[in-house]
Amino acid sequence: MQDEINDLQNLWQGQPTHTSAFEEVMGAIHKQDKKQKRDWIMILITFPITCITLLWVASLLNFSLFLTLGVCVILLAMLMIAGLMYYNLFQAVDADQDLSSKTFIQQQIHQLEHRKRITSRYMVWYQILLITGINISYLDSIAPMDPMIRVAIHLGTTLAIGIGAYFGIKKRMDRYKTELDPLIEQLQEWKTES
Repeated sequence: MQDEINDLQNLWQGQPTHTSAFEEVMGAIHKQDKKQKRDWIMILITFPITCITLLWVASLLNFSLFLTLGVCVILLAMLMIAGLMYYNLFQAVDADQDLSSKTFIQQQIHQLEHRKRITSRYMVWYQILLITGINISYLDSIAPMDPMIRVAIHLGTTLAIGIGAYFGIKKRMDRYKTELDPLIEQLQEWKTES
């Protein structure tokens, strides 16, 4: 009752009320949902292109057990990430609900934390599987080369993908610290209030 009176007084005096914070948070949640849908569309586009490219390269080379196994590991890694993103994207709750609902707030917190977890935890496993699949897939094709050259190729590929992945994950986690963490904190604050 006192909060309603304070809101009416603030509205009468032209001061911002609690609803502006609500609108800000809901706008940020909608913005994050749009970004996640864009990421999902990119996966839907890149997955078939990657499959076709891998099969085309495999057809140029002779099919071998190592090449087939490497392609399967790469596709497994891509399916793993696509599945996690699909799970997070389509478990979304109706974002037009009222933030006074404790269940709604908890679901939003869970969804935002899961998005962070995909990047911080599962993307590392994706990169490990990707590196493993690539290194396995060309074992036969570089077999006739000198052992030092083979080690250099494997090491170079592993380092290039690993370093690129490290900085990509770090950049995304830094972005999440500025975009998602304040949302999560605000939602947790509202959850304790309600």
